[in-house]
Amino acid sequence: MDLDPPLDMENSQERVGDAYMLLPGHERIYDYEFREWLRLAQFPTTSIIVVIDSCHSGGFLGTQAFHDPYIRLSYIYKEERKRGDNTETATAAEITGQVIEIAATPKDQKSFGDKFGHPDSMAIHGILSWNIIHYLKSQPTSPRTSSF
Repeated sequence: MDLDPPLDMENSQERVGDAYMLLPGHERIYDYEFREWLRLAQFPTTSIIVVIDSCHSGGFLGTQAFHDPYIRLSYIYKEERKRGDNTETATAAEITGQVIEIAATPKDQKSFGDKFGHPDSMAIHGILSWNIIHYLKSQPTSPRTSSF
């Protein structure tokens, strides 16, 4: 699985058809840039969970919607292949790190939001984000949930 060229924020060029997240100040993070950040952050024993609560968010990372018991580990084993090893696949049991994408919608659907919390609140939250945070807050405090 090949990724787009490495991230270069200074010379980033918009390509036709690229998906992006719009940030305050009208800055954009393109899908290929975000995937590169995740690729650089990957480590064989680390799991990264990405929650995207926006319209058309499904497939933003290009992840598959199914589980394949034989996963190509083109990044984790890249160095081994450079040394001449033929390791290209591993069973799911051999993988301890992964990127998990949780998206609010399929790539061709709008997401929903509502006013939660105080009745006078003007803040509108995505339904997916609100439910995830509400669930995490309802669980016993642990190092993983204490920042919510």
